[in-house]
Amino acid sequence: MPKQRELKFKSPAEFFSENKNIAGFDNPGKSLYTTVRELVENGLDACESIRELPDISVRIEELSTGEYNSMMDIGNVDRVDESLYADFESEKDKAKREQKEARASAKAAAAAAKKSNGGKGGAAKAPRKARSSEQLFYKVTVNDNGSGMPHEQIPMMLGRGEPPAAAAAGAAAAVPAAAAAGTAAAARAC
Repeated sequence: MPKQRELKFKSPAEFFSENKNIAGFDNPGKSLYTTVRELVENGLDACESIRELPDISVRIEELSTGEYNSMMDIGNVDRVDESLYADFESEKDKAKREQKEARASAKAAAAAAKKSNGGKGGAAKAPRKARSSEQLFYKVTVNDNGSGMPHEQIPMMLGRGEPPAAAAAGAAAAVPAAAAAGTAAAARAC
């Protein structure tokens, strides 16, 4: 007899956290592009759902590690044992890798500059190069005039709640029959 498999429900957040390449988050450049594209598309959809012309603003801020830690309210922590965090890459291999990354970055910047200038080449402002010990972060803010999302649906969208059918069934079971019709009507109004 074939072995039976059990199907498990995964929220979209869980699925895409395990499959970052499918969602477009497999490298930093693609991650930033995917983030901005998704937020703008969501804003356009939200405006379309209420039949409003979209008014969308996008702001991308580059943050150093210190700025990011400050924004996230993470204090500077001294490591107790630095040897636990030592790089296993030799100095020669590290220098070789950094040179290769610099060449690839320069090549990509030249291609982007050429593309943005209509194929004519020219100088474009290159993004700030992080020091080898510093990591760059980006703060992406998108504002739109769309409808937003119902507050009670936010936990489910972030993978922290029950599926909508289970939540609705649980809510209906906890409400007396006379009030259930009013609850269903209120749920449709959202």
